[in-house]
Amino acid sequence: METVKQYFENYPQSKVCYSTSDGFIFPEKNHASAHGNTLKKKEVKEHIRVEFFDESEIAAQNEDEAELNEAVKDAEPAEAVAGEKGGKKNPAKK
Repeated sequence: METVKQYFENYPQSKVCYSTSDGFIFPEKNHASAHGNTLKKKEVKEHIRVEFFDESEIAAQNEDEAELNEAVKDAEPAEAVAGEKGGKKNPAKK
């Protein structure tokens, strides 16, 4: 179960995940089921975020995610890639 908790820590936007008998974790049930069908033990377990964190931990994770989203919105747009409109042309290309 520690792996599932790590999954939720790494993917704070995820509310649920699914695990197969060999320990693989998937964000979508159909992917877990497809993988599970290749195993001897075909069981797929559903895991819900609230089973692993208390409300204050979930609130903190959501706050961290909101701050990250805000930082991304405020970031300067990337400069044009060389060779694209507005970018510098590659002198090697003719």
